[in-house]
Amino acid sequence: MISILWKMEFLCTIIVVVFAFLTIMYRINRFKTVKINKDSVFITGCDSGIGLYFAKHLASLGCMVFAGVLDLRSAGVNELLDLHSKGEIRIIKVDVTNDGNIKSCLKEIEQEIVKKQLELITVINNAGVMVFGEFEWQTDEQIMKQINVNLLGYMKIAKTFLPLLHKFNGRLINVSSHCSLVPLPCLSVYSATKSAIEAWSSSLALELHKFNLPVITILPGSYVQQSGILKNHQKQKAEMWQEMSLDQKAFHKGYFDPVMDYMSAVYNPGPINDPALLSILKSAVFSYKPKQTYINSPWRYSLYHNLINIAGPFKNLRRFLIMSYISLPKYK
Repeated sequence: MISILWKMEFLCTIIVVVFAFLTIMYRINRFKTVKINKDSVFITGCDSGIGLYFAKHLASLGCMVFAGVLDLRSAGVNELLDLHSKGEIRIIKVDVTNDGNIKSCLKEIEQEIVKKQLELITVINNAGVMVFGEFEWQTDEQIMKQINVNLLGYMKIAKTFLPLLHKFNGRLINVSSHCSLVPLPCLSVYSATKSAIEAWSSSLALELHKFNLPVITILPGSYVQQSGILKNHQKQKAEMWQEMSLDQKAFHKGYFDPVMDYMSAVYNPGPINDPALLSILKSAVFSYKPKQTYINSPWRYSLYHNLINIAGPFKNLRRFLIMSYISLPKYK
C-alpha cells in the first residue's frame, strides 16, 4: 500500500514539474520578441482610425511602414506626410476591391524592399466599411461594399501578399471586431463580414501552420465613435431613404429617423489613445510565438459579452441584454 502511494506521489510530482516547465517555456516564447532590424509592415486602411494609429506607432518603433490609403487627400495622409518625408512611412494608394490596384501596390512594395534591403514581416488587413442601419433599409450597393471591402478585400490582399510573406517568414494579421462575437442589430451585414473573417482566419491558420506562417486576428475594442468608419453615415442614410419604396417609407418612417440620428449623435471622431491596444499590436507583430486571437475588451464589453454568453439558451434574456447593450431607440 505504501509503495503504491509513493509511486502515485512520485508521478504527481513529475506531472507538476513537467507542467511548470511547459508553462515557463510557453511564457518565455510568448514574450520573446523578434528583433527589429530591417523590418517592414504593410497596413491597409491608414486613412483614419485604427490603421492610422497602428502605422504611426509601428513607425515609432523603428519599422518601415507601408501605409495603404484609399484617399491621398484624407486627413490621415496629412498626419503621415511628415513621417513619409523622413522615410519612416511610405504612403501607398490602394483600393482593396481592385485587383489591378492591389498588384500595383505589391510591385511598389517589392521594389522598395529590394531598394532598401528590407524584409516584409507583417501584412495587416485593416481596411473596413461599416454601414449602420437595419438590413431591410440598406441598399444593395451598401451591402455589397461591406462584403467586398471587409471580407473579399482581406482575401485579395492575403492571396496577393502570401508569396512575399513566405519569402520573409512573415505573418498575416486580420483586424476583426467584437461584432463577430455578438452580432448587433443595425450592424447585421458588418457583423456577418467580421464573423466570416474569424472563420476564414481560423481555417487559413490551419493551412499555413505547416509553413510556420501565423495568421492572427485582433479584436480592437470600441472605436466606432472615434474612427472614421462612420464618416459617411448621413450620406448612407439619405441613400437608404431614397432607395425605399413608398410602402417601405410609410412602414418605417416613425423608426428610421430616430435610429439613424441616434448614431449621428454618438459619432465623435478623434484620435485614438489606448496603450492596451498598442501592447496587443506589438505582441501580434513581434512576438516569437504570437497568439492566434487578441481581444482588447473594455470592462463594459467584457461584462455584457459574458452575460450574453451565459444567457445563450434563453432567447428572451439574450435579446434583452443585447438591446440594453446597444441602447437603440425603442420602436413605438
